[in-house]
Amino acid sequence: MSAQKPILQIYKRPAERFDVTLDFTPVLAGSTIQSITSAAAVDLDTGGAAAGIVAGSAISANVNVVVEIQAGTAGKRYRIDILVASAAGKALQGEIWLDVIAWDRFQQGVAHRIQDSAGHLSIPAIVGCVQKALKGRYTQARPLAKIKDFAGDGIVFEYEINTTNFPDWVDDASFFRSLEYPAGEKVPVYLDGDEWGVVRISSTSKKLRLFTTVPATGKTLRIEYSSPHKEDGSTVPDVDFEAVCDLAAAYACTALAAVYNQLVAQVYSAPSDGAHQTKSQHYLALAKKYEGQFEAALGLDGETKQPAATGWVEWESPLAEGSPKLTH
Repeated sequence: MSAQKPILQIYKRPAERFDVTLDFTPVLAGSTIQSITSAAAVDLDTGGAAAGIVAGSAISANVNVVVEIQAGTAGKRYRIDILVASAAGKALQGEIWLDVIAWDRFQQGVAHRIQDSAGHLSIPAIVGCVQKALKGRYTQARPLAKIKDFAGDGIVFEYEINTTNFPDWVDDASFFRSLEYPAGEKVPVYLDGDEWGVVRISSTSKKLRLFTTVPATGKTLRIEYSSPHKEDGSTVPDVDFEAVCDLAAAYACTALAAVYNQLVAQVYSAPSDGAHQTKSQHYLALAKKYEGQFEAALGLDGETKQPAATGWVEWESPLAEGSPKLTH
């Protein structure tokens, strides 16, 4: 029997070192750890030794081994094999499995904003804030647009709503934006909202149904729909990067305010007017600031105007005889 720890996901900054603890209590049978025989890493992709992963190890509280991890390649999985000798004279072994995940630019952006030097907010918590921003308010404000074409056959007029027909569709998060039929016309032709709808077939099945149209053979129905942004942020355009970091930082600051609210009130600053501000109040103020910056960047604050992606102007036609022609 060996001591094991569930697979850990390590969000690692470049050149960062961190400690991982393995509890040998389940295999010590009431004894204690006398010494550490070895602690070494194995690259599970190759099965070979992974040099430079383990920086050191130490015994803690007579029953734990603390391993200091360094280096490691993002995307890799490692196993840390630990051998110890117990005070009862037994050789015992333990394992720690690690998934190393890159400390990406969104996490860096949030960390830079919140300045949590005390480390009260864990890296997985910061990752959670980024994912909440990406899949929540940012997706609502700027959903990811998807296009799917269906070839007409003169028979089919409804389509199962699933990830086979609509890749990356997420129930209760995705929605249909437009239906173009027949697709490819010089001037796009769109079906009106009362010409199609979502029909629930069962408790687990829904279909997109055309009420007045059956796509003909040789014609194409083009459907535009939305999907949430990916959790890794790879679908976010560069122009929105700072806004997403602001929103994630707002969530992180709110979390930090809650943490400090549970601690003994700590004075953050003493302005000239003598009004002290606790760190909890400081982070709540930061959360409001960053949320405001997000809303301004996406034009959600009711004040900041965003340039239109498309503009339509109707011109009277035909031009009166002798009127100047419009040119670029």
